[in-house]
Amino acid sequence: MRVRANARVEDDMTVTRGKEYIVVGIEGDFYRVLNDYNEPSLVEKEYVDVLDPEVPKDWISIEDEDGEIYADPPGLGGPGFYEDYFDDKEYAIDRFQAYIDSIGLNIQARPYHPPQIDPKDV
Repeated sequence: MRVRANARVEDDMTVTRGKEYIVVGIEGDFYRVLNDYNEPSLVEKEYVDVLDPEVPKDWISIEDEDGEIYADPPGLGGPGFYEDYFDDKEYAIDRFQAYIDSIGLNIQARPYHPPQIDPKDV
């Protein structure tokens, strides 16, 4: 599944207007995409246009009581998974990297941590 960030994207977001992204999950009103830092970040559906709507057949999908769809590749998603990923838990990083490798992407999928600025340097 692929999307393109549309004109509604704001400058401070982790996606860029006009750029295409691979969807790695669906969470209700959000797509989880590999953002400009190769991180799996949530982007509201209104900020992207769908280029390829086909959800991979092996993804695990559920529909909640409000009709919202949640879908993830096997082994990804679920309660706390992405929180653990962004907290640098190795099992989550390794599992996500294995998925990235399995779909043929040659990227290092690690959480991006911007350099910390020492208040004394400001």
